[in-house]
Amino acid sequence: HYVQLARLEKTRIMNLTNGFVTSEKIGAPKPESDMFNYILEKENMKPKQAFVVGDSYKADILGANKLGIKSCLIVKSKTKRKKFDEKEKPNMIAKSFVEWAKFIISIN
Repeated sequence: HYVQLARLEKTRIMNLTNGFVTSEKIGAPKPESDMFNYILEKENMKPKQAFVVGDSYKADILGANKLGIKSCLIVKSKTKRKKFDEKEKPNMIAKSFVEWAKFIISIN
């Protein structure tokens, strides 16, 4: 949780969001829907209003996809990049969290 908070504060993305949540804080593992549903309910959001950023395809991207939440997969190595099934691919792939954050800041 604290590692994620430090990453968010470093990118200045916190002032563009309503908050963030980690599976450790919730106590529900990803890719189970409980973690994703918790934050949607807490923030009174629909899946189409949310965006998941993560470095685990299985936990972050597939979990978000199950609920129709847009996602960004952080892939630091070209060797880890792979072809995705159309239904299971992330909406965006970035080399780092900072790259994703700069993109989000630039469109807001």
